[in-house]
Amino acid sequence: MVRTGAGPGTGTNVPQGSFDPRAILTTREVQERFGGQPRAGTAGLDERMGLHRLARGAWMDHEQWAALPRWSRARAFHHAIARTMPGSPIFCGPSAALLWGLPVLGTPDRPHVIGGLPGYGSRRSGRRVQTHAWPLEASEVSRVDGLLVTSLPRTAVDCARELDLRQALVIVDGFLRRGGTHDLLADALAGATTGRGTARARRVLDLADSGSDSAGETLTRLVLRQHGLSGFTTQLEVVVDGELFRLDFAWEAERLALEFDGEVKYSGRYGDPTEVIRAERRREKLLLNAGWRVIRTSWAVVNRTPQDLAELVSTELQLLRRGGHRGGENPIGGALPREFSPAGRDHTLLRVNSPRK
Repeated sequence: MVRTGAGPGTGTNVPQGSFDPRAILTTREVQERFGGQPRAGTAGLDERMGLHRLARGAWMDHEQWAALPRWSRARAFHHAIARTMPGSPIFCGPSAALLWGLPVLGTPDRPHVIGGLPGYGSRRSGRRVQTHAWPLEASEVSRVDGLLVTSLPRTAVDCARELDLRQALVIVDGFLRRGGTHDLLADALAGATTGRGTARARRVLDLADSGSDSAGETLTRLVLRQHGLSGFTTQLEVVVDGELFRLDFAWEAERLALEFDGEVKYSGRYGDPTEVIRAERRREKLLLNAGWRVIRTSWAVVNRTPQDLAELVSTELQLLRRGGHRGGENPIGGALPREFSPAGRDHTLLRVNSPRK
């Protein structure tokens, strides 16, 4: 019997969203409930029964499936694989990160599982499942939402060893943000029975920071580091007119702030987007009046033109250290980008005017 891990950084308090694993039916359960054999047509849909095929032998009500967000669909697919694979697969790497609720860039192209744990046998890699022969201790196994997964520290370290820098850093930052520690990561890495990927993992752990509140902030910080920009504080708290604000990145001596704009806060999840933008502009005016200079960036800039962001921050720091500023001029060159609007926001970098003197 597999013991599930416990202790700091291995708890199972995972936000599960709107997906209910009980909604998945095996082919046998479909036959018992509907009295017929389901058959997948276009895009996996059985129109006669109103079912969507998640994986071979696993089905779900099509309307429920269509209403799920992308992350919940990915989780549903992993549950479907677990229902139809022999034995009890142990999910690892990016699959375990997804199931733990850690931030993941994109979704795994296929479930990742570990074979070879005593009592579970090995798994053969199939077209839709990636099997890893990584050694695994029973204490490194946890249970999330009914599925066996590698523990949180082991998951983060496996991702740091196997994934590219951007993907790995987003996951490891998420682990730290949830209360994990560098010591837990170092212990998990030291306990690895193979040296493969160790140097890569150490680089990720050296760059990791619990101060990033989102994947976008993690990638923004990586851009700054890769271009030699340092001296900033993440999540700096400042009080302006009795109100407390947290700045994503701040060079306190120069009073320069860098803010990352993700898509979620404008999606309606946090209220009317118009009100969100109005509150954001009010916040920026207060910061400007207090002498702060604010730069905004976005997914498009971080992913497509990171050099532009680095050059802008570098230019602003040089100007501020010399005691100068440029008002509303765009240091990158050309016209200033459009401001955000509820109907549609420009995905280019937005500069906010300098404080008045």
